[in-house]
Amino acid sequence: TASAQSRLLALQLLAALQALLAWAYSPERFRFPDELQHVRSAREILLSGHLFSANPALPVSPGFPGLEIVTTAVKQVSGLSLFAAGIITASIAHVLLVTAVFAWAHALRLGSRYAAACALVYGFAPAFPYFDALFTYSAIALPFFVLAARMAVRVVTYRESALLVLPPLFVAIVSHHLTGYLTCGFVGLVAVLVRRSRHAATAPQLARAATVGLVGAAGWTAAFAPHAYNYLLTPTRVALLALVSPNLDSAGDAAALPHQPKSEPVLPSA
Repeated sequence: TASAQSRLLALQLLAALQALLAWAYSPERFRFPDELQHVRSAREILLSGHLFSANPALPVSPGFPGLEIVTTAVKQVSGLSLFAAGIITASIAHVLLVTAVFAWAHALRLGSRYAAACALVYGFAPAFPYFDALFTYSAIALPFFVLAARMAVRVVTYRESALLVLPPLFVAIVSHHLTGYLTCGFVGLVAVLVRRSRHAATAPQLARAATVGLVGAAGWTAAFAPHAYNYLLTPTRVALLALVSPNLDSAGDAAALPHQPKSEPVLPSA
């Protein structure tokens, strides 16, 4: 029978092939609009030598620089082009994501066969084979969401310290706005679910970790990415209006959306 290592290796190979397919979409430079927005943020870091430089193409991007920090570090250490460094960063994050899903399921004591099946089923998500492998800030945040979820499970099943949840949680917070808050919410949900189980003693630890995460996420957003509040709340308000008033016309939708500053041209990466 296949070993846990061989199953994980097969999943990692599949993820690597998906990253290769995403690279084949444009093998010489970034072309996808979302990628070009993050290229702008990465170039601002390289030119200015510091974080949080304004990015008119995506004002919320500089406040969540996880992707750009890793990419610019790879570029400066290796001497590669920004495009090559970005492809390497996004591809490794994609492989790490499927690895983290396998590790999360394995922490549930499902065994390697079912852990591999969970990771494979996750891979059926429409966005996973392509969008999640692109050079976007969610690509690097998602693996740390799953790693934080894995540590939360290990706190419950193996009675490990809840402090281990915080490092991947904070990486998710500084990398992507929504993923950071969802990570805090997931840890809090686990704390609620285990309160009436035989693992109830671990609930307060997880609740404190989720609270620390939420405070950290709110503080980070307020200090470095105030644009994110409008960026997240306005679409939420429009969605709620659509639920309450299904006949809301497109003009009403447009009026409810915030004014977006005109984007400056974003040069393709070298």
